[in-house]
Amino acid sequence: MCWWESFIPREDVWYRWNLWGAEIAVRGGPGGRWQGFCRELPWNRRNGVCSGPLEGEAPDGAAITVLWEVPPENTEQRIALTPCLPAKPFLVFPADTLRLSPGTETILELEMPPVVRLILHSGASPEVLFTFTPFTVKETWHGEDTMTGVLCYALPAANGARQAAGVSQAGGAGTGAAGTAGAGTAESAPGIRCRLLLRNRTRAILEPGKMPLHVEELSVYGQNDAGSPGDACLSGNTGSPGAAGFAGALYSDIPVIDVYGGEDFRISLKEPEVNRGSKPALIVRGSKNGMGDLLIHHGTQIIKNITGLP
Repeated sequence: MCWWESFIPREDVWYRWNLWGAEIAVRGGPGGRWQGFCRELPWNRRNGVCSGPLEGEAPDGAAITVLWEVPPENTEQRIALTPCLPAKPFLVFPADTLRLSPGTETILELEMPPVVRLILHSGASPEVLFTFTPFTVKETWHGEDTMTGVLCYALPAANGARQAAGVSQAGGAGTGAAGTAGAGTAESAPGIRCRLLLRNRTRAILEPGKMPLHVEELSVYGQNDAGSPGDACLSGNTGSPGAAGFAGALYSDIPVIDVYGGEDFRISLKEPEVNRGSKPALIVRGSKNGMGDLLIHHGTQIIKNITGLP
C-alpha cells in the first residue's frame, strides 16, 4: 500500500506516516471528531525513507495542534494524504556556475518540499481536513525592492546534462529507489521532483542566475516502485494500512523556457516521463489555464535573471 493511497480508518486509532524524516499522525473519533499532528523537519535534513500509514501510539499530547469536527454521514469514510505544491514560489539557483552555449540546453534538477493535505472521502465530494507543512525551508527575498519583489523558498538545483538543441526532449528521469525496509517502509526520492528545461535559442552565451519559479501552474504526479503509473496510490483502491509496495515517487510538470534573445522568450509546460517514457499518474492537477498570467507577471523577471538584463 502506498502512503498516498486512501483507506478506511478504524475509529479512535492513530495512523502515522514518516515522510522523508518528517512525521504526520491523524485519528478519527466518535461523532466525526478528528485530530491531527505534524512534526516538522528542516528540508536540508530530509532522508530517502517513507512509511505508513501505520497504526501506532498517540503523539505527545502537547504536540497535537489541530482539532477538526466533521458531521458523520451514512457513507463509507476513507482518508488519504495528498501531496501538493506550496503557494509560495521557489527561488531556483544552479548549484554550480552554469554557462549555456548558443543552440544548447540544460536541465536543472529540483527536489521541491511538498505541502500535505489530509482528505476525507465521504459523501458527494472530498473534504480537506488538515493541511500540513512537514518541512521548513530557508526563505529569501527576491526583487529590486519591497514593492516589486517576492518572498521565496531558496532551492538549489543540480545541473543536469547539457545537450544540443533539437534532440529528444522527453523529460525522462529515473524512478525513486524501491528497496523495501520493512512493513510499509520503502526508499523514495525525497519531495516532488521537477526538471526545469532551459534552451538557449540565441547566438550568445547565457549564464543563468537565480530564477523565481512560480509553481501554482504545475501538476503533481506519482509513480510506483515497479516503474508503472501509481494509480493505486491515487484512486481509493483498498489495501491494509502498512502493507509494503509502492515507493510513491512524486514528479511535477516540466517547465520549459526557450530564450530567443532580449526579452523574447517562451515558457511552456510538459508532462513528465519516467522509466523509458512511461507517464506517471496524475495526483493533483495544476491550474494551467493561467499560463498567460504566468508569462505576464513572472516571465519577464525570469528572463532578466537568465540573460542578465537590467
